[in-house]
Amino acid sequence: MMEALFSLLERLSMLVMLLALCDLLLPEGALRRYARLCGGLVMMLWISSLLLSWLSEGAA
Repeated sequence: MMEALFSLLERLSMLVMLLALCDLLLPEGALRRYARLCGGLVMMLWISSLLLSWLSEGAA
């Protein structure tokens, strides 16, 4: 259980670092705001899919 949690946190930290790098490389303006929006949506989708998979495993 703890290994799965550490794996989850490792993937989450890699995703956050990738999003931060993309944010730093983009110039100011509308494109940067769009990238932040897309990055936030990807992160929410990833976290919600993990939570749903954990809930479905627990129910089975």
